[in-house]
Amino acid sequence: SSHLKYQAWFASWRRDMNLNLTNISLPPAAGLPLPGPIRNGPPWVRMNITNINLPPALNRVDRTYLAERLSTIGVNVTWISGEEAPTPKIAWIVRNCSLAPNETWREGGDWLFKTPTLICGCGEWDNNPQSLFSRVFLFMLYAISGSMSFVLCHPRFGGGDVGMGAMSHSSGETSDSEGDETSSDSDDETIVVGNSASSRSLSRPKARLWYVDFARFCCVACVVAEHSGGENYTANNVLLVQQWVLPYLYAASGMSFMLSSNSLIAYLARLAMVFCVGVGFNWFADFAIGREWLTDFGNTIFQMAYVVVLMGLAVCTEPLRKAFRWRQRHSFRAKLPMCLKLSLFFFYVPLAIGGFAWYLTGDTTMKSIAWLTGVQGTGMQVMQDLPLLLAECGGLGVICSMCVAVGSSGWIFWILLVVVMAQQTWIPYRRGGHPFDGDIYLLGMIVYIWPMKGKELIAQLIRDYWPVGLMFGMLLAMPHVEGRCDLDPLNTWWERMRFRGLEAALLVLFLSGAISVNDPCRIMSWLNMWALYAYCSHVAWARLLPVPWGAVFTYVQIVPFLVLAYYDAQKQRKVKRENGELLCHEDHEEIGSQDEGPHRS
Repeated sequence: SSHLKYQAWFASWRRDMNLNLTNISLPPAAGLPLPGPIRNGPPWVRMNITNINLPPALNRVDRTYLAERLSTIGVNVTWISGEEAPTPKIAWIVRNCSLAPNETWREGGDWLFKTPTLICGCGEWDNNPQSLFSRVFLFMLYAISGSMSFVLCHPRFGGGDVGMGAMSHSSGETSDSEGDETSSDSDDETIVVGNSASSRSLSRPKARLWYVDFARFCCVACVVAEHSGGENYTANNVLLVQQWVLPYLYAASGMSFMLSSNSLIAYLARLAMVFCVGVGFNWFADFAIGREWLTDFGNTIFQMAYVVVLMGLAVCTEPLRKAFRWRQRHSFRAKLPMCLKLSLFFFYVPLAIGGFAWYLTGDTTMKSIAWLTGVQGTGMQVMQDLPLLLAECGGLGVICSMCVAVGSSGWIFWILLVVVMAQQTWIPYRRGGHPFDGDIYLLGMIVYIWPMKGKELIAQLIRDYWPVGLMFGMLLAMPHVEGRCDLDPLNTWWERMRFRGLEAALLVLFLSGAISVNDPCRIMSWLNMWALYAYCSHVAWARLLPVPWGAVFTYVQIVPFLVLAYYDAQKQRKVKRENGELLCHEDHEEIGSQDEGPHRS
């Protein structure tokens, strides 16, 4: 009877897991404990499965993971029609949590070294976006932070013209990256001096932001590895890549948007061209390998969806870009421009009111929409928490608009950084296949136009004491956790706080300009061109070539860019040498003519 009871329980479990296993033998002999939910079933469940046939009903990732789990307990797994076992994928961590439930450490678990979460995306969170705590917390977070920002930007409380004469860095010639244009506003930086609308302006040459160029190149190189078979580097968070690669890309894109002198239409047109080039590469690869791209065009777009996100962010933040630039040129006593008033009262305020009203009701309609349930594991999965996203975007837009209206302050970056990290710590939600970091994009815009408070001191402290910071950072890391914790948050607030705390520290490291680098060999302009090319083409090479040769081929293509960089540097040296000789010759003639004057008299 116990055997029949077990068969009924296993059939129920199999139905719940949407599995279609055939040819399964369940002898009554006691044996090893079974994996996942079977092991966590009733205590009398102790069976020895001998053979399992895995039909095509299971996708390749599901079958790969199930085969791996069963093989660990001595179960023989066969593949239909002699099909070759697929290459293991890290995606099973997220897609098969029901087969591998999250567990705490059996022995020696603690709050510092062996925290509860073993696999991000498995188990249950200590909170969810629809809870009463989440709704009240988000409203209070934005209400308090908005009030503080408004007060600190007002001249009566120390705000005013911060960012007008305090611009310590700018960029005269940052290069393109994976779709984020980075041309400068002009060759010189305009600085307003005075407190009235008619203040005089001074110009000074811009200095290049080398750390942005280096960060962009390194981030794209990491993305190439992730999409070309190196998912295990990301899943194991090697060198904390989950906490800086995509955040740095979004922050650099926000800074680049502020740097761009193009109009919004021209900016979007250039992004659209990059998008078409990248999708063209992917389509060519899909056509060459015979993939059914017509029924799965989302995977043909793949990495170029990031460019679509940048286009959407550019449209949403264009009013703020104009407002920030206006504030940079005008004193706080100047009359507010009509564009700021219109964007505030007809876009950001309605968005915030509608978003918070929808979110505070606790409505879960978006989670039950059929087409959204079919996009699990993709970037569209984040739309299931659309009320939360609308409240966040509207709240950040209102805070920035109010700050521009009354003045400016270097404290705004710190306040918004706390807001961004606090809501991700206390309100966990799944981000699908790509972390939407629009809030970090906005931080990049703000920190460029209004440098963070204490920027020089922080940068100097980091440069002097970075080994100490590195030691504490490694102590806060959680090396035992697997999976994409940036997409599927950890299960407890303490773990999420550690994860987001490290991300915030790395953002400060980047945005403070503490990374002191230079380009004496004059190669970064060309390496950034490679980064743009590699971002558009690396997925195509990964699909056309076996692992890891797609990544190797993409990296090897750096060589032609370095050759071009060498010849370009030689050409520039020749021009400068000729110009220098000409100037020296002119100076010599001028000195000679000056010497002749007195003698003539």
